[in-house]
Order: sequence, then C-alpha cells, then structure tokens
Amino acid sequence: MKAYILLTLATIFYAGNLIVGKPVAQEIPPITLSFFRYVIAALVILPIGYREWRNNQDLWKKEWKAILALSVTGLVLFNIFVYLALNYTTSINAGIVEGSTPIFTLILTFLLFGEKFSKKQMVGGLYLVIRCVFCHYKRIVRCNNESAI
Repeated sequence: MKAYILLTLATIFYAGNLIVGKPVAQEIPPITLSFFRYVIAALVILPIGYREWRNNQDLWKKEWKAILALSVTGLVLFNIFVYLALNYTTSINAGIVEGSTPIFTLILTFLLFGEKFSKKQMVGGLYLVIRCVFCHYKRIVRCNNESAI
C-alpha cells in the first residue's frame, strides 16, 4: 500500500510541474527555472539521501559518467525543453505528450539495445499512440479547417 501512495504522490508532483510551470515559464527563462527547481529539490532531498550516498560512494565513483549523463538528459535538458514548450502550448497538451514517454522508451530500447518487447508492451504502446492521436484529433481538425479558409 505504501508503494501505491508514494507512486500516486510522485505522479501528482510530476503533473504539478506542468501546471505550475506554465505561468512561471512565461516569467522566468527555462534554464533559470530549471536551475532553481533543482537547487530547491537538492535542499529537500539532501538530508534524506545523504546517508545513502555516503554508503554507496564506491558505486558513485564507478558509475559517475552514467549518472552524469542521465542527470543532464533526464533532469536538466528534459525540464528545460518542457518549460520552453509550455510557452507555446497548454499544460494539458504537454501532459498528453509526456504521457507518450513509454512508447519512446520501448522504441529506443529496441533501437539502442535490441530489446524485444512483449505482446503486452506492444498493446500498451499502441494504446498510447491511439490515445495521443485521439486527444489531438479535434485540435488537428480545427487547425486544418482554419487554414483551409
């Protein structure tokens, strides 16, 4: 039960990033916003994770390149691009596009590592594509009708 509560909280905070990010990203440059977001997060997480970090220093020293690459791409660049995008679209649209992350994970793991996906994963990926197309369909039709006039 604890895992479900924590996962639910993570999802709420993740969605809150888009909701709060929309008005803030229009006032503060994306790089600055991302920087301060992670400074605040580090101050909150540091007391919690410091002991874990100290106990695993050998692992951190061994895997520092991978950790750095994942941090730069998965945290810093990701949020800079999100905040840039929020200047051009709604939080809802950004959430829909972010919701397609699992399909890109499937595709990239196949292309980069040759991992095969299961039937369940294929069905889930197809569902995500259909969901994204369905959510954007009305908007696409409206844009096409307006450009035809």
